[in-house]
Amino acid sequence: MFLGLRRRAGLPRPEVNVPLEAAGLRLRPDFLWREARLIIETDSREFHGTASAFELDREREQRFFAAGWQVVRCTWRQVEHNPQALIRLLRTGFEKVDGPGT
Repeated sequence: MFLGLRRRAGLPRPEVNVPLEAAGLRLRPDFLWREARLIIETDSREFHGTASAFELDREREQRFFAAGWQVVRCTWRQVEHNPQALIRLLRTGFEKVDGPGT
């Protein structure tokens, strides 16, 4: 669903679930844009609703951050019900790399 949103918005194509070395661990972010140093993690309650998943998600995010990545977490609900707000947020991340208006 996120990839369809990305395509309709005309945003750059991400790498999907590729191995990435982050603070001593090999992790697989959901969506990755190397040039922008941006990672999107898509979270649903089905896979991220337990206490242990919550803890692991924070640890992953901290490791990405320590390795110099900006991480944006989004929910299934945001992708499904508020895609325009999510698209605006993502465009902001890309503008930081490319400059305003690109």
